[in-house]
Amino acid sequence: MTIQDWLFTGIILLLLCWLKYHYEQCSLVFDAATQPRRPWRLRPRSPKDCPLCQAQHPHTHPPEAIVPWSQQKSKRGRPKSISSEGHACTSKHCMYFGITDETIHALVAHAVEGQAEPIRRWRCQACGTTVSERHHTAMRWLKTPSWRVQEVVTAFGEGVDQAAAVRIFKHHPSTIARWLRRAGQLDQPLHDRFFNHFRAEYIQLDELKTKTRRMGETWVWVALDVPTRVMIALHIGPRNQKSAHQLLHEVKHRLDEDNIPVFSSDGLRMYFYAITAHYGFWIPPLPGKRAWRWIVDERVLFAQLHKIKVGYKLTDLKSFIRLGSRRTYRDTLQAEGFTGKIETAYVERINLTLRELIAPLSRRTWSLAHDDRTLNLHVGWGRAYYHFARTHHSLRQLDARGRYRHRTPAMAARVLHKRLDVADLLLMPFPALGDTT
Repeated sequence: MTIQDWLFTGIILLLLCWLKYHYEQCSLVFDAATQPRRPWRLRPRSPKDCPLCQAQHPHTHPPEAIVPWSQQKSKRGRPKSISSEGHACTSKHCMYFGITDETIHALVAHAVEGQAEPIRRWRCQACGTTVSERHHTAMRWLKTPSWRVQEVVTAFGEGVDQAAAVRIFKHHPSTIARWLRRAGQLDQPLHDRFFNHFRAEYIQLDELKTKTRRMGETWVWVALDVPTRVMIALHIGPRNQKSAHQLLHEVKHRLDEDNIPVFSSDGLRMYFYAITAHYGFWIPPLPGKRAWRWIVDERVLFAQLHKIKVGYKLTDLKSFIRLGSRRTYRDTLQAEGFTGKIETAYVERINLTLRELIAPLSRRTWSLAHDDRTLNLHVGWGRAYYHFARTHHSLRQLDARGRYRHRTPAMAARVLHKRLDVADLLLMPFPALGDTT
């Protein structure tokens, strides 16, 4: 046989094999179509398959029971005298990684280093890892003495402009901007730690107008708890329905699940839509219907004060009860010690405080923020400074000796028992603060 005959025979054999394979596949498909279909087997999933669960709860399985280090170490030696609360071991291979409770982890003060300023280092007795006390704080990787950074960020909290701080303190503009960025990043972790499951009785809502160099006109939305003067929620964005929803979403996130306060605002109708969208419950569909229905909670009380102005002059005031009744609204506020009138005076006063403490919010100023991100840093640090480091005159109390005790809004809300210095805020560790500049 020649080579051409062998090639022809091989091609014929390959063609026969291909036809046989496809005949078997067609037979299987035909048999499967004629046989009764089996029920599809459902396989259970875990929170690892849900991106939202992963974002909200990074630990998808419950942690194992960890024996505290005090029960494992020897009783001999000097007892621990320096508190390590808030700090944690940074080694991912250590069994105490990420645990900030000093009754469980194995951190002790190891040594004091630094020439210009002593800096303590923490040592994990379980794995031997050492880490600076400034790790995961606003002072991480900064070589400038802490007292100098405290002076600059305190000036930011008292209304000094960023450009003016460069002229006053004689530092490079990028250095001043870095310190402002570090201080502004403390706002969210601080309020996540101290103002979760908050109890509010009376909340006033309002927004103030400002500008940025790049984005133009923008608005600062404020939700104020009147008895404690705590700004529960702040949002920077345009004056639209999406911003109103984001403000009320943060309010609902900060409060207890069963806490429904009394609301009041100006005549902006976006607040009504935002409140009704967050305070209610779903009910199953009626017979013959498919859609579930959203019902607003009957306990919600909301009133609005409509201000009529001609130019810049206030000419008339009109009040409206949007949710609830006027009598119930008045009685509820009087039970809390207020007059029962529909007003927004407290949140308007806070708007003035923000304009005094935050330079980009001042009226007719050249100290405008570059964009919304920079304005967020200014407002974030201003709120943190206002809540924890600055005493409020209207919150002072008489003590047993007849002397006035000055309090911050955080002290009035009973989340802290003393006023925090700026140094305490800058050196407070938060795992959310990374090692980036």
